[in-house]
This record gives sequence, C-alpha cells and structure tokens, in this order.
Amino acid sequence: MPLTFPTPLPWQIIPFTGNRILETSDAFAYLISQDGAGQTLTIPPNVDVSFVQGTQISFKQGGVGVITFAAGAGVMIESRGGFLNTNGQFAVVSIVQDSINVWSLFGDTA
Repeated sequence: MPLTFPTPLPWQIIPFTGNRILETSDAFAYLISQDGAGQTLTIPPNVDVSFVQGTQISFKQGGVGVITFAAGAGVMIESRGGFLNTNGQFAVVSIVQDSINVWSLFGDTA
C-alpha cells in the first residue's frame, strides 16, 4: 500500500533570532536559528504549554550563535553526556517529549 501524506505536510520551517520559549505552534516544526550571538531556547512546563506526548521539534543552528536548551520549572531534558548545546554552525538537533515534562535531546550536541 503506498504511503499518503497530508497536504500540506504538517512540518513548518520557522526562522528565529534571539532567546525563545517554545509554543504549541512549534510542535512538529523545524526551527532555524539565524543569530550571530548565543541564544537560549526554553522548554516550558506542561502546565504552561501543553504539548502532546510524542511531540518532536527539530532545530538547526543556522548562524554562528550556539543554541542552549534550558528546562523550565519542573522540566527534565535528557541527553547523552548531559549536553545541552548545539555543536556549531549547521548543527541539527531534535527534542521529543517522552512523557509530561520529560524531553529527550539528541543530534549534533556539545
């Protein structure tokens, strides 16, 4: 059976600069940082922004500014080695909500 995809595809490409707190509209999106300075991306607690379990969001460090992932109150970010930063320009990382307030960060981290 051939695969069928919704039109348009649900993934959005969202450019951003500066610090950012994730919003529900970021779910299943590809956020591209375009900043020359470091920026912090905060994952808010589920009580503030209610993401569905299994939500995935991907990020690209498009500029030279490193993206640092920060946990909001009560949020846990799990990553190999405890790394919470992108690894340089053009690094791509993703986060997935495993359960309420628990997110996995993976990809080109440092």
